[in-house]
Amino acid sequence: MTKRHALSALTAKNLEAGKHADGEGLWLFKYDKSAGKWFIRLMINGKRREMGLG
Repeated sequence: MTKRHALSALTAKNLEAGKHADGEGLWLFKYDKSAGKWFIRLMINGKRREMGLG
């Protein structure tokens, strides 16, 4: 079983650039220290897809 809600607001704010998992398919992609976007990874017809949120 995967860990859920691994990133708190403060943790997410202080992360460096890159992809960071929050658990159960939810990811945070940080462009730089101050900007980023949330997306979810899921399987559709056997292929991995990433869908942006917001």
